[in-house]
Parts: sequence; structure tokens; C-alpha cells
Amino acid sequence: MLRQSYIPENSFPIKPRLGSASGFRIITDKGKLIICIPGVPKEMKSMFEKDVVPFLKDMSGKDGLRKKGDKIRKSTLLTTDISEAEIEERIKKVSDAAGKINVKIGITADPGLIKIILVAKAPDDVSADRNLKIIEKEISKNLEGYVYGKGNSLISDNLKETISKVNGKLTVSAAESVTGGLISSIITDTPGSSEFFLGGIVSYSVFSKINLLGIKRNDIEKYGVVSREICLEMARKIKVIFGSDYSLSVTGYAGPEAEGNKKGLVFCGIAGPGGYEKVFKKKFTGSRVEIKFRAAQFILKELRLELENFKR
Repeated sequence: MLRQSYIPENSFPIKPRLGSASGFRIITDKGKLIICIPGVPKEMKSMFEKDVVPFLKDMSGKDGLRKKGDKIRKSTLLTTDISEAEIEERIKKVSDAAGKINVKIGITADPGLIKIILVAKAPDDVSADRNLKIIEKEISKNLEGYVYGKGNSLISDNLKETISKVNGKLTVSAAESVTGGLISSIITDTPGSSEFFLGGIVSYSVFSKINLLGIKRNDIEKYGVVSREICLEMARKIKVIFGSDYSLSVTGYAGPEAEGNKKGLVFCGIAGPGGYEKVFKKKFTGSRVEIKFRAAQFILKELRLELENFKR
């Protein structure tokens, strides 16, 4: 307990409201401000919101943090199914251009979700907003297909918006194995998702694939539950059960009990109007929870891209 109270000499303590670990802020010999707070999410958020933010707001008008009169604008672009390294490579030229108009770019990575944080600083609001939008547009163009939203939006929010732009009447269903209902959960986190999401079945076991979806046992024995063929059958069957325009399916190995190098192997399927059918073979990395989330994000992204090309 005592160790968690140690802070560097000449630093100012940030006392914890939750937990027992202290934070601190310190000005270096070179005049740089460093703020350190615990990494435990609840403790970190409490200190950040109740101590760090008020402190920065109080300092924002003082020399060293922001020039007097500067206006700050911030936005966050959300991406999925792309690595941090690939993002950095694709937007390298955009980053150079951003620096010239005083827009800083930061990247934070989580499994299945990478945020690109943009901060624009300018003498006035109009210039800050304009510069921010310029860089947003360029990044989105360089990451076409991977950017699915802004701020705190969900990928399902973007899916709903895409459907409304098409004709507002398309419907979706899902047959989930490896994701265990996560796709349905993400979709229904969006208010009004009942307008397009008809429902789903968690066909996790062989029993449920046979008795709920109606997949033939012989096919499962022939191809295996984790296969392109069974994934496609899952999409076909759930589409018929719910009578939806589009259907999603996922089957795979989340681990850690998967044999050999099968952990992370996932087949994701989409069935749609006019005989449209597509199956993706993916190899996701991470923990069991991370693989499930990556699979859900991926297939929802692919459905959104397909809907953007939908013809009435």
C-alpha cells in the first residue's frame, strides 16, 4: 500500500478518489509537463476527469500549453480490420501535410478497433474546423473501406445509416457459432436496430447447427464445423428462417484449446439478394475475447461495404 504512494521528488501529487495508487504531475527541467495516473481503468478515468482535465483547462490560457487566442478542434476516426502499422504507412503523406496546417495525428490501438485522433489548432474556429475536415477527408480517402465512424459511434450505427441511405427497408439476420451472440449484441446496441435486424441464432454446438439451422449431419462430418462449406450453409439457412434480405454467419476457433495453428481461424459468410454469397477465411490474433470481437467487427464491416454497393 505504501509503495503506491511514492511519487518523484518535486512533483505534485494527484490523490486517488478510487483505489490507493497516487498520480502526479511534474514540470521537467526543459519545461515539459508530464502527468502520470494509474492504468487501472476506473482509477485512471476518475483522476483524468476530476483532476487532469480541470488542471489543463485552467492552464490552457497560460503560456506553455497554448498560445493566447488559439482555437482547438478535435475529432476521432474509427477503423477496423487494419493494423496500426498499415494505417501509419497509408497516411504517411497525409501526416506530413497535416503538420503544415497544424493538425496533429495520434493513433490508439485496441483489438479490432483502432482510433485515429486528430487535433487541429488555429487562430480561429473556422480555420481549425476547416483544417480538421481537410485531414479527415484525406485520411478517409487513404483508408477507404476501413473507416466506419467517428467519435464514440458503433459499427452498427454506421450499418444502420448505410441501410437508411440505400432504401431503409433491407433486413439482416445472423447465425453465430464462434462469436456466441456478439454480432447480435453489437447490432442491438444501436437504437432502432429492430428496424432492420430480424434476429439471430447462436448455433454454437453441432446439435444446434443440425436441429435449429437444419444443416445436414453428413455435411458437418464431411467438411467439419469450421469450414467454408458449413459457414455458407449457416448463412443460407438463417436467411430462410428469418426471411431476411441479408444474413451473416461465423464459425471458427477462438482458442485456446484449438489444435495446432487453428486458433483464430474463422470463416465469415454473407448471403444476400439475387444469389449473392461470399465467404471470407480469416486468421485473427489475440485472446479468445479479442478473436470474437475481431470476427464480429470484420463481418459487420464487410456487410456495410456490400450494402454500399447494393442495387435495388
